[in-house]
Amino acid sequence: MTSLVRISGALLAAVVVCLPPPLEAQDVSVTPFGTFQVDASVTALDFSFDGRWLLVGDADGRLTVKEATAGEAGADEPAGQVRSSNDAIRFAGFLVGDSAVVAVDARGAVKIHGFREGALSDAPTAELAVADRPEALALDAGRRYLAVATRGATVEILDLPTRQRIGVIDARGDLDELLHLGFDRRGRQLIAVTRRGQVTAWNPATLESIRRITLQSDELHGSRTVVHSVGADRSANILVVALEEVALPRGGLRGPARPGDLERRDRILVFDWHSGAEIKGLAFADGIIEELAVGPGNDHVVVAEGTTVTLMDLRAGEPGARVTAPAEVNRLAIGPEDDRLAVGSDDGDVAIWEMAYRQPVAADELADELPGLSGRLRVLGEDSPAITPDSPVTMAILPFDDRDSDSELGQDEQMARMVAELLTTQLANVEHVRLVERIRIDDLLDELELSARGITEPHGLEMGQMLNADYVLLGSIGAFGTSHTLSARLLHVETGEAVSGRQVLCEECRAQDFFDVVHLLGTTIAR
Repeated sequence: MTSLVRISGALLAAVVVCLPPPLEAQDVSVTPFGTFQVDASVTALDFSFDGRWLLVGDADGRLTVKEATAGEAGADEPAGQVRSSNDAIRFAGFLVGDSAVVAVDARGAVKIHGFREGALSDAPTAELAVADRPEALALDAGRRYLAVATRGATVEILDLPTRQRIGVIDARGDLDELLHLGFDRRGRQLIAVTRRGQVTAWNPATLESIRRITLQSDELHGSRTVVHSVGADRSANILVVALEEVALPRGGLRGPARPGDLERRDRILVFDWHSGAEIKGLAFADGIIEELAVGPGNDHVVVAEGTTVTLMDLRAGEPGARVTAPAEVNRLAIGPEDDRLAVGSDDGDVAIWEMAYRQPVAADELADELPGLSGRLRVLGEDSPAITPDSPVTMAILPFDDRDSDSELGQDEQMARMVAELLTTQLANVEHVRLVERIRIDDLLDELELSARGITEPHGLEMGQMLNADYVLLGSIGAFGTSHTLSARLLHVETGEAVSGRQVLCEECRAQDFFDVVHLLGTTIAR
């Protein structure tokens, strides 16, 4: 969905009903959509932001693009394909705007190819290189910064649009048996997960370590944990690991040890990305999970074991839909709108399925604030709180002006009121801010016959005086293609001056970002 306004109806229900949706509403249907083949083992998969295209990297150094929305009818159509390297592709992904793709080969050569309507430029438009062979790679949620963990125990961070290396992290001791590297959705943490369950988090802006923790199930007393796969979608706040616990049986061993004497359990554990605290653990009886992806949403994960692909319902704690891939799965990817699932194999087979919720679910709330590097959601300009604890105030939050000219009739005012309601709920928990009740504001709007688009600064100041407020907050919602801004300005009722303004940007905005972008704006007003 390219417009926040178009999703306002569904989101309004999520605001009113705060309890989790019933489990039966979380079921996801999975239906075959299309298959095709590349000439070598699949080594990378990525969907474009609009979900239309699927990028495939292979072991022969080629990049292939197929239309992910064409179904079986498009399986035989020519695919966009270029040879990017003479070495295997280790990583491939679409860059911001879907106008280019990045590919990194096994030797650490980083190449950017232009992309337009399924066609890739034969020659790279830019080339870089990392200092050593890459072990793991990750793009930030803004699809601008590339992190590369190397065999030399460093993590290099590259700014791809400017072709600059912006920093190198000395990660000695943190990358042994590295399994996963990834950014959180706001570009404020970069984490590495090892096979032994060690998690190290860095601030990619300062290149400093934030924390080190060890993930462990503790389901079996005295067990040793081996992590087999990790999933952390760039739009999620959860980290999901598939691990195996190995322990001596109760009472110890009797006689010489034999293979199979040890007790083993396979589990899926869900952790909070920021704290590392375990949220939920699920038993998995089908064997070791070698591939895992978070989605659709934050309430499911897709796991692969051999040719079997299973959706695990995290809320219900049980498996859901199950499908069979054409060959043993070695790569998984989920589309940006959670409506496509793609798998790749060592045989070069690629299969795409269509996924659909019975009804949509709401996104989770934003985690604690941290200084960051990038991400699709960010503050433009000043980000310190406009209202500080040493100056308690009474404030009236007025409905926002929705300036999206593509809004559906009747939706703009609903969205404008929703933003004000979310901010009111958030700022009601700030001790030094006293808020005017929403019912008083709504009654006064009706009395003055004003809509969201009809509230000017003079109207706002007049309302502030009538509501005995020290400040009124006026705001607007702007849309620029798939990006949106939320802007707010504080008016001092007594002087009539605009004393502060704040603005946040949501690039390539998705439905699940809506609550987060409003929350981020709230943190710039008061905390």
